Amino acid sequence: MSSEMRNRATYEAFARAWSEKDVSRLMELVTDDIVYGASVGPEPGRTYRGREEARQGFADILAYDSATGVHAGEQTFAEDRLYAEWAYDIADGRGGTRLTRGIDVIEFRDGRISLKQAFRKAPAQARAEVPASALPLAPTPAPYAPRRFASLGVWDYGDFKLKAYGIKVSPEPAVPLLSADVVDAARTHAGERLSAAGREGGHYGLGYAILHAGIEANWLLVDWWAHGDIGCQLLSSSTATAPAIFAPVTRPLMACVWELILIGHERNAWVRHMLKPVPDRAGYLADRLADGDY
Repeated sequence: MSSEMRNRATYEAFARAWSEKDVSRLMELVTDDIVYGASVGPEPGRTYRGREEARQGFADILAYDSATGVHAGEQTFAEDRLYAEWAYDIADGRGGTRLTRGIDVIEFRDGRISLKQAFRKAPAQARAEVPASALPLAPTPAPYAPRRFASLGVWDYGDFKLKAYGIKVSPEPAVPLLSADVVDAARTHAGERLSAAGREGGHYGLGYAILHAGIEANWLLVDWWAHGDIGCQLLSSSTATAPAIFAPVTRPLMACVWELILIGHERNAWVRHMLKPVPDRAGYLADRLADGDY
């Protein structure tokens, strides 16, 4: 079998596994030092290096995308490199679909894929003559897909305790929820941000933290209760290229739909255990959302 025939067979198997969202099969077709450049995320596309990161990247993007129809485009082989055009239909939120197009640059080594660099066309921009008030605020969102939730224990800062949760964009169980260095960095950063609770005053030394590993960034929500029934929040994030370096977010963002699941649970837990004649701090700390996909 010639090198090109072998590479074609590898790509056909890879494309089939991709359409079936079979991450385990994808990993059988890549090298140990695989580099995967996703078509979404910062840079403007997050880069995953090595088998473990690539497994995470494949799982993340397959969970992120919700193709309803895949169309293979032109494929051009140049020795151990392939340029493969692709397109798929994605729900437009109005009962129809819109076409998303892109191209993969793929390199092979010894019959396996060593590089997958993906590029997709950006959504069309509105015409300049359309009034600003009529412009859409954002592209149509993808259909909802569950994400993986798990407890990160209680982050204990002495006189302040935060119930900590982790969220992962991919529900794939073989992908680690969060790396230990990112969790440690988030825990340290959350403790530093709690100085704002002292400045606000009226707090109970109780709250929760949400560390969400998304496609484009890691998001850290630091929430605490004050003045009896008021929730306070500070938001931070880290980038894919420096995931353990968190910085405050100044944009007017609150929470995504997955984080709101936890916020809703924590609201109810506060009512159940603290807004009663004899507040139960231990009961509140023990009342956690069960691990699972939501």
